[in-house]
Amino acid sequence: FRRASVFRGGFELAAAERVLELGDDVGTREVLERLKSRSLILSRGAGEHARYSMLEALRGFATERLEEAGERADGEARHTDCYVELGRALRTAFERHDPQADRQLAIEVDNLAAIVERAAAAPRPTSGNASAALEAALALDIAWQQRGTPAEQAQALDSALMLAEGRGIPAP
Repeated sequence: FRRASVFRGGFELAAAERVLELGDDVGTREVLERLKSRSLILSRGAGEHARYSMLEALRGFATERLEEAGERADGEARHTDCYVELGRALRTAFERHDPQADRQLAIEVDNLAAIVERAAAAPRPTSGNASAALEAALALDIAWQQRGTPAEQAQALDSALMLAEGRGIPAP
C-alpha cells in the first residue's frame, strides 16, 4: 500500500511491477486486487489495461508510512527510472507520429510532473535527478503543447533547466 504512494494520477500494472518491487514470489496483480478489495486503491478498466489510482488523502497517509519505513527514496527512484524511460519512449514514438504516444503522454502527465517537482524540491539536487527532471520535462513539453497549458509547461521546463544548469548538465 505505502509503496504505491509514489505514483501520481494513476498507474498501470507494468509500472506497478517495476516500481513496487514486491518480490518474485508475490503477484503484483493479486496485491493490487487485494488493495482494491479493501478500498485502498481504485481501478478503471480491466486486465493489462487496468489503471489504478489512490485517493489523495490515502496517498498522503501512505507516503507517511513509506517515509517511516525508510523506503521513500528508493521508491521514488524506481518511479523516476520507470517514468523517465517511458517518457523517452513516448517522445520517440510521438516524433514518429504514433497516435498512441500523445494519448499515453496525456495519461502520464502527473507521473512525469512528479519527477520534476521532486527534483526541484530536493535539498541537494544531484546530476541524476537534474537529468531525470530534464527528460521528464521534455516529455511533458510535448504533452502540454498538445493540451495548451503554457504556464505549467514553462514552470516545469524552467525548473528542470535550472537544475541541469546548476549541475553542469547540457540541455538535450
